[in-house]
Amino acid sequence: MEAGGWEILDLAAIAMVSREIDLGSGLVWHRPRGQLLHPERIDLATLEQIRKELGDVAFSAQYQQQPAPAEGSIIRTERFGTYDHALPRHQYEAIVQSWDLAVVPGNTNDYTVCTTWGLVGAKIDLLDVVRARLEMPDIERRAVQIRDKWSPNLVIIEASHTGVALNQYLRRRGLKEVRTSTPKGAKAERMAALTPMLEDGNVRLPKAASWLEAFLTECSQFPHGKFDDQVDTMSQMLHAVKRCTTEIRHCSRYKSK
Repeated sequence: MEAGGWEILDLAAIAMVSREIDLGSGLVWHRPRGQLLHPERIDLATLEQIRKELGDVAFSAQYQQQPAPAEGSIIRTERFGTYDHALPRHQYEAIVQSWDLAVVPGNTNDYTVCTTWGLVGAKIDLLDVVRARLEMPDIERRAVQIRDKWSPNLVIIEASHTGVALNQYLRRRGLKEVRTSTPKGAKAERMAALTPMLEDGNVRLPKAASWLEAFLTECSQFPHGKFDDQVDTMSQMLHAVKRCTTEIRHCSRYKSK
């Protein structure tokens, strides 16, 4: 499927994202996130009972069209909150950008990812996802464009070989808000330690975005899916928020601490 060439009809029992489905003959089904495929036949209570009987992995494969290995997932996507429209930039107390670069830029298997997050009160909104296979000069140009668009308080870049190179490039351009991050421990362990921050819907996703489905799919399959770059950027951001990193220490979420 990843290679393309196929028309995919993905009809999950419970819609993971809002989407428009072409029914043919000029008909379009506007299906919002959370809508059941056929509630008259199988209602939500029945689906939840089936989930309990089958387990998350089998239910995801058979009813949600999202097969994943038997080890299961760390991130429960239903924990994410949602928002209709992002706030204007000035209403966010801080903007954080988090980068995970492909080990070999341009590699056909690896993506370079930047996620942009807005902090306001206890909420953390995912505002944008850039996910592409890029060569280093293109990464540098895109990084400047994204930075200029969002004016982040903090830009975190994983300290890989390519990440260090991007950090140096941005610093030469006078971007003082850039920091490198050296993760410790296994990816799954790092994310598992941060999952309490996903409780109560405080990490919010837009109800509709071109990149939303790919983000949710990767989260639901982590740590055993094919890709984990987007999750890595989220983990990196959550770690910085948890640590109360200097660049975001002015936010109201820390005032009582």
